[in-house]
Amino acid sequence: MSGRTFKRCGCRDEHGKQLASRCPRLGQKNHGSWAFVVDVRGENGKRKQHKRSGYRTKADAAEALEQVVDLSRRGASLDDKATLGTWLDRWLDEKTTRSGISSAGQAIQSSTEVGYRQQVRDYLKPKLGQIPLSQLRAEDI
Repeated sequence: MSGRTFKRCGCRDEHGKQLASRCPRLGQKNHGSWAFVVDVRGENGKRKQHKRSGYRTKADAAEALEQVVDLSRRGASLDDKATLGTWLDRWLDEKTTRSGISSAGQAIQSSTEVGYRQQVRDYLKPKLGQIPLSQLRAEDI
């Protein structure tokens, strides 16, 4: 997995096109912001670029890049739009298929499936389902 940090700004040329990294003022101390881009593999196995910008220093951008690389290596989703509700639906589907297994390595009972679905439907999704996974905090739960 490869990533890089770079500096860019919002200055535009006479045609309104953004200069980005071609801006002649980027060498000035307080001009522009730092960003990073990293290539990750999506759920479908295809390469996807994950970009973020707005960091004040190169060190801040590099630290954020390392966090994203670490999350990706652990298999966490980097999709900022994914909500807890969509994740719970995917989890339930995975857990309740014939090949889905519990943490003990056994298929879950049908009564357990009914309980999981009821808890997700009645409690978790109405209260927390709309929260993006990237913004979910322990305090929310």
